[in-house]
Amino acid sequence: MNCRSKTSSRYGVLPLSVYTKPYNCGGNCLFCPSAQGMPKSYLPNEDTLTAKYLSFDPANQLKWKVNLLPSSLRQADYPFEIIVIGGSFSSLQKNYRRWFITRLYSAMNTKNFEPKPMHLEKNLEFQGRCSVLTVESRPDQITNEECIFLRELGVTKVELGVQHTINKILYTVCRGHQQIHITEATRLLKDHGFKVGYHVMLGLPGATFDDDILMVSETLWLSQYHPDYLKIYPCTLLKDEKLQPKLHSLYKSKCWAPPSEKYCQACLNALSEAIPRYVRVSRIQRQFSNNEILAGPKSGLRTRSSSKLNDLRAREAGTRVTSTDIDLSDLSISLNKAGDDQYIEVMQKNNDVLLAIARITSTSEDTCFLRELKVFGESNPVGLRGQVQGRGLGTSLLFALEYHFSQKNVKNIFVNASIGAKPFFAQYGYSATNGNLLKKSLQRASFNNGLHLTRRPVPVFDIASSDLLLPS
Repeated sequence: MNCRSKTSSRYGVLPLSVYTKPYNCGGNCLFCPSAQGMPKSYLPNEDTLTAKYLSFDPANQLKWKVNLLPSSLRQADYPFEIIVIGGSFSSLQKNYRRWFITRLYSAMNTKNFEPKPMHLEKNLEFQGRCSVLTVESRPDQITNEECIFLRELGVTKVELGVQHTINKILYTVCRGHQQIHITEATRLLKDHGFKVGYHVMLGLPGATFDDDILMVSETLWLSQYHPDYLKIYPCTLLKDEKLQPKLHSLYKSKCWAPPSEKYCQACLNALSEAIPRYVRVSRIQRQFSNNEILAGPKSGLRTRSSSKLNDLRAREAGTRVTSTDIDLSDLSISLNKAGDDQYIEVMQKNNDVLLAIARITSTSEDTCFLRELKVFGESNPVGLRGQVQGRGLGTSLLFALEYHFSQKNVKNIFVNASIGAKPFFAQYGYSATNGNLLKKSLQRASFNNGLHLTRRPVPVFDIASSDLLLPS
């Protein structure tokens, strides 16, 4: 039996996943494996069987995951990305979702992660900060009301099960949503301040090679789509026919065949040439073990790829260089645009290693959402100085974008901050509003020649000239 990837501290936060209870996700997709007593689309393995043994209680799952970490990561105030998986989170009843997230927060309220019934905001005072809260959903289940509710729970990142961008393919696989639902969900999520991830599939029934090439090389990067994160899953046929009966029927009748290794590699080559540098390919391929696969590419597709993705993951500190090779004395800053989205990156000049990024969406002429502010490199306890983190880069980037947008006559900037990130923004003048948002009014009087009047001694960036001004 396989299990999910080990937790890595190289990417700025510590990711930990927890499963919701088995339930009807609202879909009837041809490709989705359904194992009895397991969360939707997941098979019995070390993770899911342990979650089942723990009655899918999120606090106990989190405690189990944390106890598997090295002791050094359990005994300090580290930032975590908590990933809720098991089907569409939006399909679950609101009362269950409130209970689930409350249990998660309570589990992070004590040093040893013992769950205790405490108020959500107490999370701000204890070790193990929830810096990102990620859930998965279907595009047709994202509404304005759903976005408001997700913000109420503290969700900051939503991964959409897009699967494909062509209606005829979505219809063939009985996906239950259309292209318009994808673009509308993306717009709603970004306008509400969420980071947006897509899950897409290669080799679906009804899809041609040209269809998949068009999706990964062009359609995904149109302004009305344009996710921040991407996961790519080849449509794989599992040996157990009971898990995918409709897919097996198509395979036996020779109406469909899983994509070959050559097919998938060609799609990855096309993706590598088109993907924007500030989009992160978080995963390629579902984590099925080879002895579970009847047809389709075996595990390790990414490592076997001859194409080198120049995405965010390939450039970020922690992937490109070791922490000892990172030099903060020679930095540059760049601004990129895609529709209403803007991306500001801080890099090392000499080797283009990405150190920090901000994602901003303009919702009107005078208002914008800061959807993400992240410093990369080895994860570091909050408040301590590390090789990249704790050196003021996040603060510098925040001040730079505030000054930049104040010069563009933007009056208000909103942040959908996680419960563990709120103290950072609060110290720089961001105050709570209705809808679980933080807000700051940008006034030119708050700046003096581009320098933030309340700043502490950190590097200051000038986005307009891409210069780094070192503090005195």
